[in-house]
Amino acid sequence: MDFNFLLEDGTIAHIEFESDALNDKDLIRFGHYDLALYDQRNQKIHRIIIFSSGVPKTVLKELDIGSVKQKHGCIFLEHDFNGDEIFDKIKETIIKGNPLTNIDKLQIILLSMMKTNQTTPSQRAFELAETLHQYPKDIKHFLIGAMVAINYNHINNPERKKILEVLKMAKPFEDLYKEYEQKGIEEGIKKGIQEERKEVAKRLLEDRMEFEFIKKVTKLSDQEIYELMQGQ
Repeated sequence: MDFNFLLEDGTIAHIEFESDALNDKDLIRFGHYDLALYDQRNQKIHRIIIFSSGVPKTVLKELDIGSVKQKHGCIFLEHDFNGDEIFDKIKETIIKGNPLTNIDKLQIILLSMMKTNQTTPSQRAFELAETLHQYPKDIKHFLIGAMVAINYNHINNPERKKILEVLKMAKPFEDLYKEYEQKGIEEGIKKGIQEERKEVAKRLLEDRMEFEFIKKVTKLSDQEIYELMQGQ
């Protein structure tokens, strides 16, 4: 299971992150998760699927096999959120020097997947990087790195190269910057992204996030995550 929240009413919110449309096999897998969790906790479960960009808003919303009927709610980052409005709000917050809330930080990381009528996902990622440039160093670099790591396949050049310029003095990127010039920008980006994914994984491990959730979000291998766990 990707993530579970215990709610105030004693029920559980089961969250799954998906980058493709659902099929029966997915729902069967989720059903196994929920039955196992219910067997352990004996508490009612609400399942919510969060879809990344590129997934059409037409998915299976229930599976009825006769003896068991399961259903879930869907959140489409590309269709259900106005990325332009959220970006304007976050930009205003940063320009005014106000602190970012945890919701703001999460929206920054996922903003490139949200709906926009003003720009492209790649350009929006660069706009975020530019806007965050004036924010405190450690938070800025973590947010930009996490945003790029999670949205890497949706950010194209020349925006990738521009974002690299923002990150070139950041740890863990500054130690690799000479390699960017020597071996080519794309190879350098991939190495930097891999290191940033490990930094994101470390923070998630510190927050006691589920192993499979960390693996899905960071795209690290089982061995890489185990090594990070052993190093804590």
